[in-house]
Amino acid sequence: MCMMKWLDINWSLCYDEVKRLQAAITVAYLKKDFERVNALQRILVNSLAARVISVRRVSEQNQGNNTPGVDGEVWNNNVLIKNGYCSRFENQSK
Repeated sequence: MCMMKWLDINWSLCYDEVKRLQAAITVAYLKKDFERVNALQRILVNSLAARVISVRRVSEQNQGNNTPGVDGEVWNNNVLIKNGYCSRFENQSK
């Protein structure tokens, strides 16, 4: 069961978390610490912040946000976005 409430997400914290991880990846890359780069990339890809930001971009911010995806669904209101997000990602969270 997905306990997240779409309207209660603190977007500035999500963006800050993603930005912090991206900056850490850059620093590790410049230091040629590729094991750390891979570890940080894994953390970023699996983070809740990155996932909700990606869903928000596709469902609310993109120019084609009223175009159905490969599943044929259009997420055009907050209930559909929350339900769509939860159905796709709740089993993947760690």
